[in-house]
Amino acid sequence: MTVDASKAADNPGAHTRAVPGVRPVRRQGFQLKAFSSLRIRNYRYMWLGQVAASSGMWMEMVSRSWLIWELTRDPLMLGLVQLFRAGPMLVFGLVAGVVADRFNKRLILIACQAVTTSMHFLLALLIITGQVQVWQVFATAFVSGGAMAFNQPARQSLVPLLVGQAELMNAISLNSIAMNTSRIFGPSLAGFLIGLMGTGQVYLFQGAIYLLAVVTTVLMVVPPGETRTNRSSPYGEFKEGFAYVWQERTVLTLLVVGLIPIILAMPYTSLMPVFADQVLGVGAQGLGLLLSAPGIGSLAGAAMLASVGDFKGKGKLLLAGLALFGISLLAFSLSTWILISLAVLFGVGVAFTIFQAVNSTVILTQTPPHLHGRVMGIYMMDAGLMPLGSTIMGGLARYLGAPLTLSIMASLCLVLVAAAGLLSPRLRRLD
Repeated sequence: MTVDASKAADNPGAHTRAVPGVRPVRRQGFQLKAFSSLRIRNYRYMWLGQVAASSGMWMEMVSRSWLIWELTRDPLMLGLVQLFRAGPMLVFGLVAGVVADRFNKRLILIACQAVTTSMHFLLALLIITGQVQVWQVFATAFVSGGAMAFNQPARQSLVPLLVGQAELMNAISLNSIAMNTSRIFGPSLAGFLIGLMGTGQVYLFQGAIYLLAVVTTVLMVVPPGETRTNRSSPYGEFKEGFAYVWQERTVLTLLVVGLIPIILAMPYTSLMPVFADQVLGVGAQGLGLLLSAPGIGSLAGAAMLASVGDFKGKGKLLLAGLALFGISLLAFSLSTWILISLAVLFGVGVAFTIFQAVNSTVILTQTPPHLHGRVMGIYMMDAGLMPLGSTIMGGLARYLGAPLTLSIMASLCLVLVAAAGLLSPRLRRLD
């Protein structure tokens, strides 16, 4: 049996996976280990699309939050708009996982990105013409959230197909680099542009960025995945995914632990306009900086993971990252100086990215390829629960103030991390 050399170079992971017993070709010469997955052409297109889509997403987080704050001046509304944006992840997550396993993942990504692009342009038109109302912001947030719900399982389950298991940790870390590079400049750019030309024009800019993500996904060629001759009905595949997660206790433990920061800590982003305006007094431009600082930290954390590749002791590192995340967020809630706030938010970014990248990698390596979409759909449902934390935070902040509210939630996060480490030897032993 022969293998076309050019195709093998273009997608080495696929061939080593498809031909049992064949060892991967050793790399010749000097290569930067941190960027090894980018030598795969189709993964490069996927990665560039991730950069574009993430840039638009992080810019929109500032634009949407600031728009709602200007329209309502209500912390609870900030939490509720997060509910409408991320809630579809919970509502559609399981269905999206089945869709990702049954249909063409590339076409799913194209459709989802096109829907998000149209929502950005629609909201830009409403703002520029002076017709925007609160319910319209909520409605477009919900539609964009629905597109994201179907986008994420398809995108995550596509990574092993493009790069193979040997490069999986590196590729997931590079995805985090893409996400967090855009997280650095996206919020700052959005805050600057809002102050310069207004929210409507910023939404136009975001729509154009999403168009770039559509183009890169169209250019991507996806190798064929695992063929299954005993495929059941959609409902049967739905049950199969649930049954696997319930029976595979390691995966179930990782999914449950993933809920801790999503519900109790990550919703801190919904309170950023309050901190920027009332606690630190830095306005929209300062809001962009506050949301960019965790992105810089996340980029640093992802770069470290990409450089080390595969390693032992993933369970211990996962718990350490989650503990550092809670400690850094607690420090931020107590700060009233912008420089200290930016420094501890850097730590928030480092810690959360380490936790999330390690968690995603272990889940994918523990799961059979034909179940990747469904398991990642269940995993992405965690993000759908973030609005629950946002709503709780928004309600508490209305009566207790944003700093005290965030202190309480960060402390609860630390307590639960300690409990998970003590009560789950399985988690500590993960390699």
